Amino acid sequence: MLGFKLVGKKWDHDPVRTEKIKSHTITHFSTLSEIAGDLIAKPVAFLLGKTFNFGEVVIVKILKENIMLGDFTLIMPRNVKFKNDNYVEIYTRQIGLLITRQKTTKALQESEERYRNLFASSRDAVMTLEPPSWNFTSGNPATLEMFKAKNEAEFLLCKPWELSPELQPDGRASGEKSKEMIETAMCKGSHFFEWVHKRTNGEEFAAEVLLSRIEQNEKVFLLAVVRDITRRKKVEHIIGERLKELQVFYELAQIIEKEGITLDKLYQETANILQKSWQYPEITCARVVIGDNEFRTKNFMESAWKQSTPINEHGSVAGRVEVGYLEERREEDEGPFLKEERLLLDTIAERLGHITERKKTEEAL
Repeated sequence: MLGFKLVGKKWDHDPVRTEKIKSHTITHFSTLSEIAGDLIAKPVAFLLGKTFNFGEVVIVKILKENIMLGDFTLIMPRNVKFKNDNYVEIYTRQIGLLITRQKTTKALQESEERYRNLFASSRDAVMTLEPPSWNFTSGNPATLEMFKAKNEAEFLLCKPWELSPELQPDGRASGEKSKEMIETAMCKGSHFFEWVHKRTNGEEFAAEVLLSRIEQNEKVFLLAVVRDITRRKKVEHIIGERLKELQVFYELAQIIEKEGITLDKLYQETANILQKSWQYPEITCARVVIGDNEFRTKNFMESAWKQSTPINEHGSVAGRVEVGYLEERREEDEGPFLKEERLLLDTIAERLGHITERKKTEEAL
């Protein structure tokens, strides 16, 4: 006979009974009638005791860290006294531990099931990484699709930096930088950043990455959520390049319109404009070469990574315009340069040629 909802028979809560046993872990009653209340009427309790020859009734609380989880009732035969309070109290505390463990296990199982469902159904790529090697240990279906892996086993063979190009856009090695991102997430608890990933077929794509430190079952690992932002980056890139071109042409027009501007001054100003108009202005240098004369940015150095286009004057090559990077950057459309930058450079060289022809004609007149 159970007073609270435990395994097996379920009884409604009886406040009268609860009040009678609140002060002790084990409460003794000489007859069943003494615990009669809202659940069992006294005449019924008396009749049951007489019919079945009931004697002493003992109610034992089931406790876990002094929190009552329930109780059970022992009904002794008439004239038999209950004498094992200490043993029963130890037993009930063990039952309390078992019940708590079962509830904890059930809650953990339910939590893990919810996690598995979220993991499997997420539209974002979700994967886990574990120390000390920081290899991938799992990947949901969206991960396999994003990285073009045939199955999870193929994906797990890849290390994080192997699913990245050799260099990130800032010129840092992916292997070195990925370890820094992992360390940051482990120290701070989470870390959000942009990254360039590479699919198993070699195709690169821009992504947002959220790394979160997880502690579970005495294990520490990282949960990574990766979102492909290629489309957004393309739109941002197109808008940024258009704005850059407009700014270059606007500044060039302002220079041309300056009263008394000389060609030498025009060439120098053009080199300065080019320096701040490329993808990585902090490492960009430029120069305009006309005949034997050069007009350079202050940081100009010969570089292995450069773009060059001729300046034509009356159908003949009169010089060239060059833009270079002082440090290595990841491959784009033309070495480390964008195709839009090539178009911009060609357009500026063409305009410089036309302006040179016009200025020289004006000076001859």
